[in-house]
Amino acid sequence: MNQLSTVFVAILFPGIVSSQNPQYIGTLDFDNTPENCEVIFDTSSTNIWQIGTPQKPFFGNAYSNPHAILTDTINPYPISNHSSFTLKFANNTLYTEGWNFTSISLWHKFQMDTLHDFGKIYWSPDTSDVWFPMIDTCGISLPAYAIQWECLGWSNQLGNNNWDNFVTGTQDWTYSSYDWIWYLPVGSRDDLSPDTIYVRFDFDSDSAFESFDGWMIDDIAIEKAAWSGINEMNGFHDNIKAYPSPASTILYFALEGSDRAARATLINFVGAIVKSIELNSNQGHFDVENLTRGMYMLMIETTDGKHKIANVVLK
Repeated sequence: MNQLSTVFVAILFPGIVSSQNPQYIGTLDFDNTPENCEVIFDTSSTNIWQIGTPQKPFFGNAYSNPHAILTDTINPYPISNHSSFTLKFANNTLYTEGWNFTSISLWHKFQMDTLHDFGKIYWSPDTSDVWFPMIDTCGISLPAYAIQWECLGWSNQLGNNNWDNFVTGTQDWTYSSYDWIWYLPVGSRDDLSPDTIYVRFDFDSDSAFESFDGWMIDDIAIEKAAWSGINEMNGFHDNIKAYPSPASTILYFALEGSDRAARATLINFVGAIVKSIELNSNQGHFDVENLTRGMYMLMIETTDGKHKIANVVLK
C-alpha cells in the first residue's frame, strides 16, 4: 500500500506563516478501516458495489491487495443500474484561526461504455441532506457556515474533462485528489466548518449490455493540514488582483491601492515557498507552467511590512 509521506513543519517567514504537520485521518484500503471513517452502502436491492477481491479480467488485482471496493467482484455490471456508496469521515479543524485544509485522494480504474455509462462523485457537509458535485467550485459561498469555502477540483485525469465529476470510458490505475480549503478569520468568529464530510460515489449504466467491468476504487486517503500564525489576515484578498484563475502558464498579479509592493511569494498547500520575487512596482507575474496543479497562497509584502494575501488556483 502506498503511504503518504510526513511533511515537516515549515516556517515561511518568522512570525508570519507557519504550516503545521498534516494530520492523516487514515487511508482506507478496504482491508482495514481507519478510525473516524465509515463506508455506507446504498441499501437498494440493485446496488452492485462490493468490498472484496477483484476477479474480473480488466480489473485484475486491487491497488493494494487483496481488497478494493468495486462494482461487483465477479460479474460485469448489469444494464439500467444505479448504485452508490458513501464515505463518511471526521473533519476536525486543526487550527481555528487562519487556513484549514481537508484533502481526499484515491486510486481508481474503470471500464465503461464511453459517454453512456458513468461514475459520478458528490460531497455533502455535516448532514448529507444537500449534495454538491465534486467539481472545481472555487469561490462558492455556503451561507450555512457564514465563511468562505474554496473547493478545488480533481487533480489528474477524471473522465474526459479534468474539471467534471464523472468517469467514463476505459482508464487504468489513476490517482485523483480533491481539496476543501477554507479560511477562518483571526479572532472574528468561532470555527464553523463542518465536523463531518460525506463523499458519495454513484454508478449508472444504460440499457445496452457491454460486458464491462465497471469502476474499482482503492486506497482512499484522507488528510488534514492548516496554515496558522498569519499576521495581517485582514489583508485576505485585500487589494490583490490575480489572474487568470485557474492559471496554467503565467499567473499575473497586481496590488491595488496606496500600499507599495516589495516582494511577492507563492506558497503551496503544505506551506512551502515555491516562488518568490522582489518587486519594483505594484504588479508582476509568476511562471507557473511547471508547478503542481492545486490551490496556492499568493502573499505580497509591502514596503511598510504589511502582508496582503489572496488564494489562487493553478491547473
